[in-house]
Amino acid sequence: MQKLSMRNRNIANWILTQALWFICVLGGDLYAAVAGICYWFIYVTYIGNLQREWPSIIIIVSSGFIIDTLLSSFGLIQFNTNMLIPLWLLVMWSGFATLFHHGLGWLLAKPVLAAVLGAITGPLAYFAGATLSMSQINVPLTVFISVYAVLWSLYIPIFLFISSKLNRSESLSALMRL
Repeated sequence: MQKLSMRNRNIANWILTQALWFICVLGGDLYAAVAGICYWFIYVTYIGNLQREWPSIIIIVSSGFIIDTLLSSFGLIQFNTNMLIPLWLLVMWSGFATLFHHGLGWLLAKPVLAAVLGAITGPLAYFAGATLSMSQINVPLTVFISVYAVLWSLYIPIFLFISSKLNRSESLSALMRL
């Protein structure tokens, strides 16, 4: 099957990732697993190139897992799961990681805008996700928003940089150059 045009890949990537976010947050682990499989089938078939993109996707998902686990361990947020973080959040990170190659790629040349958007959208997404998923925010809302604003103002530009550096190479050796 033929990939979509670059513009359509960017739009489709953004729309699919938003749909995945809603399914993961509202549906929980089982729905997230099914949605994740569907997401990755569509992504590989029509949008992405995992041969080039997988190193940065792995780094971004791993970073998200580590940071969310730490924030949960520190008591900032409490998920309703026996795991370190819920499966639905890990699936959400896997879809989110693809945005840096496509849907958010235009922000690479605008790191200040990327940081500002991260500082605004990151806390909003986590607050909405925590509320809709019945997770618990264990600190005052101002602390929660401030911590996530700082983190996401760093995440977006850093993940864009990692994605752009690793996307230029089709081998694992790109990881060693970071």
